[in-house]
Amino acid sequence: MNCRKLSQIMDSGSSTHEHDPVKRQKENNEGEDRISELPECIISRILSLLPTEEAVRTSVLSKEWINHWRSITSLHLDDIDMVYGRTKHIEHECFERFIYRSLLLTNSPRLDNFSLSIHGHHDV
Repeated sequence: MNCRKLSQIMDSGSSTHEHDPVKRQKENNEGEDRISELPECIISRILSLLPTEEAVRTSVLSKEWINHWRSITSLHLDDIDMVYGRTKHIEHECFERFIYRSLLLTNSPRLDNFSLSIHGHHDV
């Protein structure tokens, strides 16, 4: 996911047997959004287990999810996905902005965990 798109997001085994219980459950729950029915504190806890970039990406799931990532209680920031494989200077700046935006836009009253991983050497 490119830096601009991520910034925009931040702001705003099958079976043929008819008696198979997994298949029957899928048919009975098809189209249901059971995750969105969970209390905000549970959704926040689940998103807090993800790397912060992945938690932010959940915002595209629906209009109701646009701000769920802001309630996370753990920030896991890792430059490996945002820097390597692209123009390092530009993406390093993107990662820096991502860190600042994550810290500014997270509205949780406290952070339980914070991790920052920077791989390799960067000119700062």
